[in-house]
Amino acid sequence: ANTPGAVFDEVADHTIGLLLSIIRQIVPHDKNLKDGKWLRKGEIHRWHLRGTVLGLIGFGRIARSVAQKMSGFDIQIKVYDPYFKPDKTSEVEWVELDALLSLSDFVSIHCPLNKDTHHLLGEEQLKLMKPNSIFINTCRGPVVDEKALIKALQEGWISAAGLDVFEEEPLDSKSPLLKMENVVLSPHVGTATTEARNDMGFRVIENIEEFLRTVTPKDPVTS
Repeated sequence: ANTPGAVFDEVADHTIGLLLSIIRQIVPHDKNLKDGKWLRKGEIHRWHLRGTVLGLIGFGRIARSVAQKMSGFDIQIKVYDPYFKPDKTSEVEWVELDALLSLSDFVSIHCPLNKDTHHLLGEEQLKLMKPNSIFINTCRGPVVDEKALIKALQEGWISAAGLDVFEEEPLDSKSPLLKMENVVLSPHVGTATTEARNDMGFRVIENIEEFLRTVTPKDPVTS
């Protein structure tokens, strides 16, 4: 029983959390302070939000929630989704994928994994992004060629990444991502709140009840 409606708000929040933690360098500041280092002077953040461009690949319920929540930061929001075209009243701008990658300061991907989206982003696409850009993935790991992403981060095609999903899960203990200071990682926990998990459980029960009410087996089981 699929229950996507129970989690889109949580995943949107996690997406924004990863982005903000990188922009404000929360993780390294936390580590430095716990290591006894008061590195306040000369610490300049590389990013800010106002006036920047957020690119959303896919514009389903999660991405729409991200767009709505991020709109308060006074940013432009560009969207690539082959199944979505905004009207004149829309607060987001639809663009082709290549344009989104080249124009955005932050790119967040929110599309399902299928034969058309497997490795949707590889070397060719990542090289289109700005060298100072941040990439966020909270949808499915295989939508991005992970080897290409690692190369992009190592060679400076992009500046940083926030990842909640990976091509292979759990993430291999030897993955270069684990040693990168320009990457914030979490173990596929975008949906992990008490409220969301409870809601998922109730929706599963409702789906099963609806199935039992509306579907009559062709070959009823007899004793």
